[in-house]
Amino acid sequence: MYCTKCGRQLNEGDRFCSNCGNLVGEPLRHGSNSRQERWEGTVLKCPSCGREMDAYTERCPSCGYELREVGAVTSVKELATKIEFAKDDEIRAVLVRSFPIPNSREDIIEFLIMAVTNIDENAPYGTEEEEGLAKAWIAKADQALQKADLVIPSDKVYARSKATYEKKARAFEKALKKRGKRKAARVGMTENQTKSVTDTIQMIGILIAVVALMSLPLLLL
Repeated sequence: MYCTKCGRQLNEGDRFCSNCGNLVGEPLRHGSNSRQERWEGTVLKCPSCGREMDAYTERCPSCGYELREVGAVTSVKELATKIEFAKDDEIRAVLVRSFPIPNSREDIIEFLIMAVTNIDENAPYGTEEEEGLAKAWIAKADQALQKADLVIPSDKVYARSKATYEKKARAFEKALKKRGKRKAARVGMTENQTKSVTDTIQMIGILIAVVALMSLPLLLL
């Protein structure tokens, strides 16, 4: 039960709020004809002072209490467990893409650290599944950065985590470009080799024709 004026949590039997002095009144009995107040939806309140909080607020503006979203922390841990026991990288990529980005400071930073740990910057040189998993982590981490820029834009720990992630992402993109150049070079080399073989076959054909023409007068004698 909370005070309807300041939001302070009340003890059972309280007639007045200990914080603002608001009259709590007697609880309504069953069957009473008096008008009753009903709350719809979820009202977020600071667990320390009882002040109503806006969504995406990670620190109470009244008392400075830092909110910790236990459920989101659990979801990050659950993601780590699912990824650990997934049978292949394709399933892991699906798990990462479908993961909802948490809201609190600790959870966002924990997820970014997890993403940095799992992004393989050499994945472009591996299998398609390995590359797909790395791309999934990068796409989801970019979403986390967008939310963090709204929730904790000036946080120093977040700034360091962001810098570490961006460095890893740049290394991955560099590997992608390098692999593309190698692939283009191999394609060009194959085309040159094919052209060389074709030219050689044509030359052999010309030589055979010349020899045949030179041998024709001898056959007529």
